[in-house]
Amino acid sequence: MTHIRTPVTIDDPANRIDFYATFLHSNRRVALPIQQYLAQHWPQRA
Repeated sequence: MTHIRTPVTIDDPANRIDFYATFLHSNRRVALPIQQYLAQHWPQRA
């Protein structure tokens, strides 16, 4: 059983956070788009 750990960094100096997802290789196509969506829609600085 292979587990993949893929980092998606959100670049916001006020709220830096790194998301990691651990999932089975077969579920990569499900988990990665969720991570990418979070990174793209993270609240911007006011």
